[in-house]
Amino acid sequence: RLRMLGWQVRGYEPFQHVDSEAIITNRNTVMSTQYDGLMTHNFIEHVQDPLIFFNECSSMIKPGGKMAHSSACFDYIFEVSPFHLFFYCRNSVAKLAERTGFRLLQEHRVDQDFPGYQYVCCLFEKL
Repeated sequence: RLRMLGWQVRGYEPFQHVDSEAIITNRNTVMSTQYDGLMTHNFIEHVQDPLIFFNECSSMIKPGGKMAHSSACFDYIFEVSPFHLFFYCRNSVAKLAERTGFRLLQEHRVDQDFPGYQYVCCLFEKL
């Protein structure tokens, strides 16, 4: 849909076997490019070191660029999960942004049909 609107959008998938116009498979290619924006979906809770990850994101985003991370794990909801390494509670997301050259612009919460469950998308701006 975004391409149909004229956006230049590419994904990074290290386990894909062939680069294409839509997918980058080489980490060095991704890390050596400057982007206007970056987004992840249901990923941020899986990174091993959020500080390193945010710093890597910062190195890829142009000044004034935007970054969005969406997840159901911005609150401590899924207590038993062998795959979720981090839960971003209270003001931890804003503090993480602060320490890595971003500022939290907006936190959008979407209520689902499950009690106590909120899907959250955090939007950041690179300073």
